[in-house]
Amino acid sequence: MTVLNRVNITDLLVDHNKVYGAVGFSVTERKAYIIRAKSVLVATGGAAGLYKPNNPGFSRHKMWYPPFLTGAGYAMGIRAGAEMTSFEMRFVALRCKDTIAPTGTIAQGVGARQVNAKGYMYENQYGITTSERIYGTVMENRLGNGPCYLKTSGISRKQQEELLKAYLNMCPAQTLKWMEHGAGPAEQDVEIEGTEPYVVGGHTASGYWVDTRRETTIRGLYAAGDVAGGCPQKYVTGALAEGKIAAESILASL
Repeated sequence: MTVLNRVNITDLLVDHNKVYGAVGFSVTERKAYIIRAKSVLVATGGAAGLYKPNNPGFSRHKMWYPPFLTGAGYAMGIRAGAEMTSFEMRFVALRCKDTIAPTGTIAQGVGARQVNAKGYMYENQYGITTSERIYGTVMENRLGNGPCYLKTSGISRKQQEELLKAYLNMCPAQTLKWMEHGAGPAEQDVEIEGTEPYVVGGHTASGYWVDTRRETTIRGLYAAGDVAGGCPQKYVTGALAEGKIAAESILASL
């Protein structure tokens, strides 16, 4: 195996709807690369920088929507003539305010319910599916009932310790915020808000049109993860499985 670090792949080499390689450029040297391949797997992530972040400072470009999610993988496929699907879909996440940390760990981990500034448990009114949770939060804020929170005050010390550990493993900024404020989730509720929109096929369905083997409409070109469309809510574990499916399909085609 040959690993090319600091090489930015910009274009796919396609002839008669069959991929035969890719072109890239070093970001540290005056050097171009022409890579010949029987098959190509695109796993570059989605497009997360299309909209201005609602947290442009500290929380901009968190790990799950980093600066390199430029949509380059989509662009290469579009220019090469690959069929795409569902780009009209946008994903808006419900996150902990300021840190953009996932809220599911709190909601599921300690059974925290969504409440508005008046203490009203509004999730009973809107529902608890992913889209209903974010919709309800947006509506409560628009109605002047915000800010909104996950009600964690009153949880046990053991539950609080588990949350601190969980976020250190997943989103350290949230744990650091609790520590800096000198009050953990057992003492104060966690404020929540929506993010700016993203085009990420791992959450929605936007990306390359692929078959069950994860091959695109260009022969020999495969896609996995956020660039692969038509398979929403696969998240990290689904993306890993998709990569394995694509790799096994490539090996079987050789």
